[in-house]
Amino acid sequence: MPDATLAIYQIDARWRIVSASEQFCRTLHCTESSLIGRDARELLREDWRNDFRHYVARALVGGGDVAATVPLVAPCGKQAWFKHEIEPLIENGMIEGFRASIRPQAVAKPATTKPWWEWRPSTFNQVWDFETDHLAQAS
Repeated sequence: MPDATLAIYQIDARWRIVSASEQFCRTLHCTESSLIGRDARELLREDWRNDFRHYVARALVGGGDVAATVPLVAPCGKQAWFKHEIEPLIENGMIEGFRASIRPQAVAKPATTKPWWEWRPSTFNQVWDFETDHLAQAS
């Protein structure tokens, strides 16, 4: 029996959400009825949707549990990072869908990189003009 404190949801073979635990709904600030029938990939931040496909493919090929840290977007628009674990549900030798659980993760924001022009020194060294300096010394 699954732990009641885990945020769990199930999807069918077509990626549609078929059930969601109370904790999952609470975590995503929504109701189970608003999730049923939705494509699970819609919960991912758009730039991570292709990575999610590869992640699920690994679960299919490996035939076991796979975990990754992914950004999820709640229906209300809030987003956060979660450790997402997924396992295939196999019945009569066929994959019927997947059971997944999520746990909030603290992910450090990447350091913002300065544009190249902000790295320039504020004072520039004088550039040596070979022609002028060389001719002045030679004469």
